[in-house]
Amino acid sequence: MSASTMRVLARAIVAATIAGTAFEFSIGSVLAAFVVVTLLTSKRFYRWIGPRNIRAKIHFSWDFIVDLAVSNFVMAWDVLTPGDKHQVRMIHVPIDDLTAEEIALLNHRITLTPGTLACGVSEDGTTMLVHLMYPGDNDSSRLRKPIDILKGNV
Repeated sequence: MSASTMRVLARAIVAATIAGTAFEFSIGSVLAAFVVVTLLTSKRFYRWIGPRNIRAKIHFSWDFIVDLAVSNFVMAWDVLTPGDKHQVRMIHVPIDDLTAEEIALLNHRITLTPGTLACGVSEDGTTMLVHLMYPGDNDSSRLRKPIDILKGNV
């Protein structure tokens, strides 16, 4: 048996043991325990959650909370006051140096924030098209800030 087969078998045994002792034994509990055991024993997980990245992840989360609060306030103010204060703009955000995971994270982060919507990625993968309701100065760098935070550039 190969080493990778032995690791999978060991994870399955640990998952079955956890599912049998901590939960009601079922296929779903064994699969859930197997996913957790696989995640916790992978080197990639520890590189992602490692201590050197904790500060960046806290900064990223705080930046998202602040951006979400400010965007909600601006959107509510525009809805509750007379007149329209929004100006619609479509911009291209450069993403040529990002991985697929970072592009997905940026896409979700932009779409979750009120007043912004990630519309798609160009065919060559160098830019992301973003719809803004409240454009300002340096929108492209403002929208890339979350990824720069995670990469440690901010």
